[in-house]
Amino acid sequence: MTSVFSLEVALALRRKAAQMASAAAAAAAGMGCYSQTSWALRRLGAGGGALASAATRRRNCSVAAAVFDNQNREYVIVGGGNAAGYAARTFVEHGMADGRLCIVSKEAVPPYERPALTKGYLFPPEKKPARLPGFHTCVGSGGQRQTAEWYKENGIEVLYEDPVEAFDGKTQTLKTSSGKILKYGSLIISTGCAAARLPEKIGGDLPGVHYIRDVADADSLVSSLGKAKKIVVIGGGYIGMEVAAAACGWNLDTTIIFPEDHIMPRLFTPSLAKKYEELYEQNGVKFVKVTEFHQSVNIICLS
Repeated sequence: MTSVFSLEVALALRRKAAQMASAAAAAAAGMGCYSQTSWALRRLGAGGGALASAATRRRNCSVAAAVFDNQNREYVIVGGGNAAGYAARTFVEHGMADGRLCIVSKEAVPPYERPALTKGYLFPPEKKPARLPGFHTCVGSGGQRQTAEWYKENGIEVLYEDPVEAFDGKTQTLKTSSGKILKYGSLIISTGCAAARLPEKIGGDLPGVHYIRDVADADSLVSSLGKAKKIVVIGGGYIGMEVAAAACGWNLDTTIIFPEDHIMPRLFTPSLAKKYEELYEQNGVKFVKVTEFHQSVNIICLS
């Protein structure tokens, strides 16, 4: 269900970005500039009892823009995942991105469609595995492939490999791992989730234990797939089934273990699940439906 959930989050953030962009556009149409400038103009109007002239508004707009170039950002998205990419597209569509939007990411590449990491990305070399830039956001919805050049062309600042370490809602500031201080007008938090991990005391951090979340995780798993003979996948959901299918392409001894009565219980009926289990078994995959498992394996993938 991870792929569906990720799409729902991305669409929700896209709607939110559209709402923010529309609100900001309405404010700009009424006052002629950013929210900071609107505040200044309201102060001028209140003090003088009259509206500021068009020339005054232009001067204040220039000041606001200069401040944003230095430290402030009108909009900041924390997180460089798929949702951030779709939100960025919405800001561009509403003309609200150029010089005003900043994305803060811990990854070294622009946002991409994460579902590919447990599908085509895990294929063996002879089956032409998926690789970036082939699945950058927003190709998953039939949109434009948003490479690093796309963000530059649209005036979007992206801070790569510089995740947020501190946040102060009162002062509306963020601090990144490099020490950069960002002051924002509006903030979108789209950091996503983390992969469930086995406790360290039972071997959750041992070599050969893999977790799928980003490109680096997938690269590590692919490296192991090329050396292993046996793989155990923990979890009978979407990701677990996809990883198992990819493992079959590597001709590995593959076992899926999970505690439910059948695979994907939140989506499949027992009869439908049985058909898929039979298909996998025809391709050499074994199913173990228990809560504990003790066996020496080369790889454990958590889904």
